[in-house]
Formats: sequence, C-alpha cells, structure tokens
Amino acid sequence: MGAYEVGRLIFDLRKDNRLAEEFVRNREALMEQYRLTEEEKKAVRNRDIKFIYQLGVNPYLIIGAGGPLGLERAELLLALADAGPHPTERTTTYPGPSAAVHERLKRMAAGALQAYPSQMTASGTGSTTSAQGSGQRR
Repeated sequence: MGAYEVGRLIFDLRKDNRLAEEFVRNREALMEQYRLTEEEKKAVRNRDIKFIYQLGVNPYLIIGAGGPLGLERAELLLALADAGPHPTERTTTYPGPSAAVHERLKRMAAGALQAYPSQMTASGTGSTTSAQGSGQRR
C-alpha cells in the first residue's frame, strides 16, 4: 500500500484514544483493518521509524507517533535525524533538512537543547529571547 495507509493509522492513533487502546490490545487486527502490507506491519511492529519515514509518511505525524508506538521522543528524533532524505524531496524543489537540522535533532534527543525555540538560525541554534519563544507549548 504505502505512506497513506501507515500515515492514516498513525494519525488515527494520535487522535482517537479508544483506537490507541485497541492498538495495544490487538495490533495485528488493526493493521489488517488499515490494509498494511506485511512489510509495513513489520515496520510498525518493530517501530522502524526510518522505514516509515522513507516510505513517505509525514515527519510531523511520525514525531507524534511515540505514544501509540511505545517510543520515547529521543528515539524518534534520532531515527529521523539518521533517516536520510524524505521521498517527497525527489519530486519537489525543497532541498531537505540541512546538516545543521540533523545535528540539532541529535542534540535535542540527547537533551542538550530545548525542543521548540522561537527562531532557528542557519547554524541550527535557537534563539529564545521572549516568553513567547521560551520553548514552552501552550
């Protein structure tokens, strides 16, 4: 199938607590319902974030998938940092994340940086000079 089915499963798990509970109890049946291929099921079972990303699932969906898939945020960030270019980069003029962004993800995963700075500079460092940019989500 592809990115749509896996992405839809992740999206639904994030939005529907009852579905997420069902996923914990009966993951195989739920993956069948979403018509995942055997390779996609294996990636979900093994929490293979790199494969899921390279399949083409939106990275914003992936970052939010930690809870339903049983992964810590640091594991997700590290997997994304090492996943290479996203498949959609081949069909757009977007150059993809820079080396600075990959390094920042690794440093965030290690707890060295705030997760949500108000500004990013070309060097990949954040600037938080106001309460709004303090890195706290509202």
